Amino acid sequence: MAVAFSAIGLWIVLLILPGLRRPPPGFEPRVCPQCSQSNETEAVVCEKCGAAL
Repeated sequence: MAVAFSAIGLWIVLLILPGLRRPPPGFEPRVCPQCSQSNETEAVVCEKCGAAL
């Protein structure tokens, strides 16, 4: 029974680890140079202050 729980625990950890890595370049949120707000990847203007990204 303990082996089954250990195997399930290991499987869950292996599923979570790829999600903790940083996204590849180009998929990171864009940071506003004026107010340091994090915006969506394809944003052209800042959602908070309206500055051009």
